[in-house]
Amino acid sequence: MDLLQPQLLIWLLLAVAIVLVFVTNTDSKPLASDRGPLQQPKPDQAQQYQTQQAFYRRWLDAFFNQQKVRQLAWFSFAAALVMALLLQRLAPASFVALLFVFMLVFWLNKGKQRWQQVVRHSLVIVLSLLLSLHLLPGFENWLQFDQIQLSEQSRPFSLYLNLDKPIAFFLLLLLLPDLTGRYQLNFRASVQLLSISLLAIVVLSLLAVALGFVALEWKLPDWWWLFALNNLLFTSVVEEAFFRGYLQRLCGEKTGPVVAILLVALLFGLAHLAGGVWYAMLAGLAGIFYGYLYWRSGSLAVAVAGHFAVNLVHFLALTYPALR
Repeated sequence: MDLLQPQLLIWLLLAVAIVLVFVTNTDSKPLASDRGPLQQPKPDQAQQYQTQQAFYRRWLDAFFNQQKVRQLAWFSFAAALVMALLLQRLAPASFVALLFVFMLVFWLNKGKQRWQQVVRHSLVIVLSLLLSLHLLPGFENWLQFDQIQLSEQSRPFSLYLNLDKPIAFFLLLLLLPDLTGRYQLNFRASVQLLSISLLAIVVLSLLAVALGFVALEWKLPDWWWLFALNNLLFTSVVEEAFFRGYLQRLCGEKTGPVVAILLVALLFGLAHLAGGVWYAMLAGLAGIFYGYLYWRSGSLAVAVAGHFAVNLVHFLALTYPALR
């Protein structure tokens, strides 16, 4: 990969925008139903949590204005789209269509009527899926490796820097400004969650090996960092924003946490059905893990970290993407 290519600036701007989103919060509180009835803090715990949050906010505000940083994130995203247009990675018609859609969702967000809520949610869901599945015309994603094979026993795959998929994240962010949530666990609970996460990653890996989907295979190609950054920012973030930050949150309001986690994990597995039945099943089980992380922590970043950790272990320590 030539780091001096002008088009690299498109994805650098997208990466900066996504990172800035995660280092800022809005004043909105995460929905109580996200954490479930068993997770509601006791009065003394709630007071302690509010005190901690007030301290963290004062500390963060001492270094930067979060509202301005969030605005900078949107500016960086807009600059990425303009660069994509200028460098012919984004068709003019698609650029205009995206501008119209974002303006429409912004306008619908201001409305309180039922039809406005239905239209904006339906619009964001449909467009997020189309963008993530690369079904909309006018986007030229940047091919890095074409049908590369990491070992003799692995299937070939292609690696792209996608332009369309990250746009779905910003559509969801426009719909839900507090999409990223806030971390709500103390040190002890954090250690417990980390232990559970490590166990889950080991179990998922061993299950994939036992099913014959992959084999143990350590590797470290010289472009591993490109895979890692691409997978973290343009895959894990987008998928977790849609499935956990949006769908699980919405389902949790109606059904409670357990049903929401299981239902969204099922949808997550079905979304990976193109990789085969075993792959879809493993993705569904991983989805339960990601859903638990999101529900337990209240933070989208934790679910993203879990998702990325599973993918990175798969890439570095197992056959990638699967056995032939």
